[in-house]
Amino acid sequence: MKDIDKKILAINKELQRKEKIQIHLNNLMSLIEKRNLALQEVEEKVRKEEQDVKKLEKLNLFSTFQFVLGSREKQLEKERQEFLQAVLKRKGLIENIKAIEKEKSILERSFTSLHDIETELEKLINTKTELLKSNNSYPAALNRYNEKLASFDSRIRELNVTIKQGEKAKKELHKIIVNLGKVDNWGYKEKASEIIKVNRQIDRTHKHVYIANNFLQRYEEELLDLTDHFEMRYRKEVQMLEKFLDQFIDCLITDWIVRSKLENSIHLVLNVIDKITVINAMLEYEMEKTNNYIKEEKKMKTEIIINLIKKSKGE
Repeated sequence: MKDIDKKILAINKELQRKEKIQIHLNNLMSLIEKRNLALQEVEEKVRKEEQDVKKLEKLNLFSTFQFVLGSREKQLEKERQEFLQAVLKRKGLIENIKAIEKEKSILERSFTSLHDIETELEKLINTKTELLKSNNSYPAALNRYNEKLASFDSRIRELNVTIKQGEKAKKELHKIIVNLGKVDNWGYKEKASEIIKVNRQIDRTHKHVYIANNFLQRYEEELLDLTDHFEMRYRKEVQMLEKFLDQFIDCLITDWIVRSKLENSIHLVLNVIDKITVINAMLEYEMEKTNNYIKEEKKMKTEIIINLIKKSKGE
């Protein structure tokens, strides 16, 4: 057990180093962005000062007399000094950015070398956990973290499934729009060939409508499961989607009666697609929050085991 304890402590130190590197990298990237903005401003100033110097150098005799005697030379010297100052400032910023970029590159290599450190530590912690269980020295405090982690993992799986169902529904809804777009005109047709053509296209559309409706129902079911199991409030979103089929038929009839193009029907489908996009964005945000919770819980669980190891060593 001592070997695994040493490995856990050593890798935990490397993980702390990685976290510090990440913080420093974030600060460097922010600094590079600020320096580049400053460089853009200086570049503009250099161009302006250079133009001012050139204008003064090109003054003709008449223009020169418009200056108070000696003022042209003074003004020209002042512009040259401002131009030189801007050029030197630009050079300083360029050199500074190069130095920061170099430091960033070195840190990125160090960061990359530690890319699997979290996974490695997690495996060791799991092994240590099993050893503690087998020796009847498993801390009761860890059970709470295990339960929360299991709950978060379950939530992530449910969110993934729900998002996928929403994307499948969107795919079929896009097919409906494509098919409706192929109907050149809507309403009464005089020629039999035109009637047959429209009927065929509408039949294809109906096929995708029913498939899309099935996917929407599954999507609604998954959203309700999230609402019931994880206390996420999506009932309002479900109500916005569950009457899609009835609404589509109503729009189709309206478009037929007014003998226009299928604008109402297409607008309805686009509206449903937008709603799914918004809901899925909310679900993605929930996933991001849950993953952050998982990281925090794992970190606290790791700290308990590390403190237990240090305590056993008398540290």
